[in-house]
Amino acid sequence: MALLLIQCPRTGRCISTGIETDPDSFDLPADGPKTVQCPFCRKEHVWTKRNALLVDPNKWSDVPEIEDCFIKAVENSERAASAKRAADRDFYLRMERKWLGLADGFRWIADLERRHG
Repeated sequence: MALLLIQCPRTGRCISTGIETDPDSFDLPADGPKTVQCPFCRKEHVWTKRNALLVDPNKWSDVPEIEDCFIKAVENSERAASAKRAADRDFYLRMERKWLGLADGFRWIADLERRHG
């Protein structure tokens, strides 16, 4: 299953629509645009299927620090895939792992804050 996200036009951050779907059969009902409340700018955003992004729920978070780490990890993964030299590819793959590790640390902190206020 994939999580359906849209991008906040004010902050540029991705926000969850709360919808999980199978990417192969992704379809929205034909009842027009949807809305979602943005936790970052506190505004309501209107979105359609055209604005939506599908992501692995394990590689996205509504915590800004975690989201930033996932974005950096994806960037390094893409750089590794296009690297011509093995040394460069290895470097970018190591950086991807480090960003994912940092995301895990931020997730641990966020979980702790949720539990203990």
